[in-house]
Amino acid sequence: MRIAYCEDEQAQAELARDYMVSWAKKRNISCVVDLFSTFHGAMAFALQLLAGVAYAYIVLKAMAGSVSAGQVLMYAGAIITMMGSIRNVMKLQIEIDYSNEYLKTY
Repeated sequence: MRIAYCEDEQAQAELARDYMVSWAKKRNISCVVDLFSTFHGAMAFALQLLAGVAYAYIVLKAMAGSVSAGQVLMYAGAIITMMGSIRNVMKLQIEIDYSNEYLKTY
């Protein structure tokens, strides 16, 4: 069994994980509990907000006539690439954190 548990308080998250693992152990059930904080969700939200601001800036520049349609597309592509790269870095960081927890446990 694999459980994902989201909690900001580290001590509370660890206590809940201990309860879940104990419950599963009593029933001879293999159990892995992944702990997550809302920090990752907040970072994803901030990332989307940043993208929105960047898009708004490009639109304002285009409306002012200081960038061409081709440049708008180029900047939009750059924003999409940047956001994808940042999301990938965040995903890899989560995977590294998870691997660290796994290695500590086993």
